[in-house]
Amino acid sequence: MSQKNPSYYGLTQKQFDFVMAYTKGEPNCPECKGVASKSYQQAYDSQNMKMASIYSESCRLLDNLKVSASIKAIHQENKTKHTLSADRAREKIYSDLLTLSDSPNESIQLKALQMLGSFSGIDAWSSQKIETTQKVSVETSEEELMESIALALNDENVISLIDRKK
Repeated sequence: MSQKNPSYYGLTQKQFDFVMAYTKGEPNCPECKGVASKSYQQAYDSQNMKMASIYSESCRLLDNLKVSASIKAIHQENKTKHTLSADRAREKIYSDLLTLSDSPNESIQLKALQMLGSFSGIDAWSSQKIETTQKVSVETSEEELMESIALALNDENVISLIDRKK
């Protein structure tokens, strides 16, 4: 296996190879990823060992403070890389949607704006229902209705609409 050991937590080369196989399935051992016994077999000379011994030694390695610290560090590095990749992807999508929203093609422009709205959490295209409750008495309603009619009869736009209907 023998990759370069950048002095990961002071590991020996075989411990480092075990950690690489266990955390990344490297090199050429994807089935080793997350499987201590397979990682052990990849990193150490275990051809003459019984499986019980391999299981025991791989567990012992996982309990080793240096090994477990390096596994934890690599998992954290991987998590950070994936988070940054997701952030970059979101930035790229947002940038591309902004570009498409200026498209001369109206259907592309509309779809880009729709997706930007959804992307930003606005979701301007969904119907929203707002419910309110209000106590209304008959007297109050009648007064408000009369006021509204009086205002409408004094509005030139309303008068022109009424005249058009005649």
